[in-house]
Amino acid sequence: MPALHRLWARRQRQPRFVAASLAVLAVLLAYPAIQWWLQSAGIAGEFRFYDLGAYRSAVSAWHGGDPLYVPNDDGGYHGSYLYPPVYVLLFAPLSELPFRQAGVVWNALSVALLWGGLQAVVAALALLAAGRRVAEAANFGLLSDALISERSHG
Repeated sequence: MPALHRLWARRQRQPRFVAASLAVLAVLLAYPAIQWWLQSAGIAGEFRFYDLGAYRSAVSAWHGGDPLYVPNDDGGYHGSYLYPPVYVLLFAPLSELPFRQAGVVWNALSVALLWGGLQAVVAALALLAAGRRVAEAANFGLLSDALISERSHG
C-alpha cells in the first residue's frame, strides 16, 4: 500500500498527523467487529438505513401525487421526509431497487463521493502549498535582488 508507506515516511516530520491518521484508520477497520459485538450483546440494533427509508417514501409519495411533507399529530415532521424536494429526483433511481440493495448502492456512492471530495481537498491544499512555495521563492528572489541592488548602489 503506497499510501501507508508514504504516511509512515512522514512519522519523523509530522508525528501527530501520522498518529491521528493511524488512529482513524484503526477505528474504521475495527468498526465492523465492534458493531457485530454490540449487536450480538443486544446493545445495538441492526443497521436499517433510516434516511433511505424516508427518501424512498418521498419518492413513492411523489409518484403517487401525494404531498412530500406531512406533519405529525404534534405539528412536527419528525420521522418523515425532511429534506429539500430536489433530492427526490436524485433518489428516484434507487427506489427501483430492493431496499437492501438500494442501501448498499447508496453507501457505496456515499463513500465514493467522500473519497472524491477528499481527493479534491488534498489537491487544492497541495496547489495552495505549491503556490505558497512559489510565492515565497518569488519574494525571496525579490528580496535578494533588492539587497544585492542596495549593496551595489549603496
